[in-house]
Amino acid sequence: MNSLNKVENKMKQTVARNFKQKRKKAGLSIYRLADTTGISSVTIQKLENEGHFSPKTLAGVCYMLDIEPATLFLEEVDA
Repeated sequence: MNSLNKVENKMKQTVARNFKQKRKKAGLSIYRLADTTGISSVTIQKLENEGHFSPKTLAGVCYMLDIEPATLFLEEVDA
């Protein structure tokens, strides 16, 4: 795996971990968040498990969680 792939994978893992922490802190299940955002639960699961997201998906879930998208990219965030 080249260095660029390692950086990309680390970024995805960081976003996935931070998003899951923020969702749980907000007291929302994946299904409740999906229902309130109109984003499918499968898409939200991909974000949480794989760090796979589109800008539109990230913006939508961050809006509902009342967080800045940039905070998901930080190594250490408050849970």
